Amino acid sequence: MYRRAEVLLATGKTEQSLTLVKRLRSEHPEHPGYRLLQGRIEWQLGQHEVAGQTLRLPAGDVAVGQLLTRTDQVLLQRLHKAVLKELGPEK
Repeated sequence: MYRRAEVLLATGKTEQSLTLVKRLRSEHPEHPGYRLLQGRIEWQLGQHEVAGQTLRLPAGDVAVGQLLTRTDQVLLQRLHKAVLKELGPEK
């Protein structure tokens, strides 16, 4: 189902992809890939504050980077670069 959400996103069906990944996150809330994909989709939709909330971990949670596959780590790096390009460095 994760790949389906990615395919929907890649083919421009952003809202459908977001709906699917939100459902997947509700079924598997600890899966870091779903959190990352949801944040990427929200960012692409221009929902920057929402994406920030999605990607923020509650205090005490382990860093997402430690749980991600190599592919998800690369995608997270790309998202980080897009955020910096759009908003500039954090002050």
